[in-house]
Order: sequence, then C-alpha cells, then structure tokens
Amino acid sequence: MSQSEADKRVSDAFLNAKSSAEATRKAIAHSLLWTFIALLIGAFCASFSGTIGGRQRDRVVLV
Repeated sequence: MSQSEADKRVSDAFLNAKSSAEATRKAIAHSLLWTFIALLIGAFCASFSGTIGGRQRDRVVLV
C-alpha cells in the first residue's frame, strides 16, 4: 500500500468517526432536551396535584 493510499484511508476513517460522533452528539442533545421538558411537566403536575390535595385535606373536619 502506498503512502498516499494509507493517508487517504486514515483521513476517511477519521472523517467517518467525526461524523458518527456528531450524529451521536445531536441525538444525545435531542434526548436530553425532551427529558428536561418531561421533568418540567412532571414537576408542574406534582405541584398542581399537591395544591389540590392540600385544599381537599384542609376541608376535612376531624371528629
């Protein structure tokens, strides 16, 4: 194998690894964004449910 052919194979492998890493980075960023949104919605729902539950608890008359 000649030097130029070896250099081409190395650069092709490097570009392939670089594009694969970029695709992985984008996928992770996308999934983390949706995870953040899901956690934010869950926190809102828990807060809202706690408020409703507290109001119902305060209306109960203890004997």
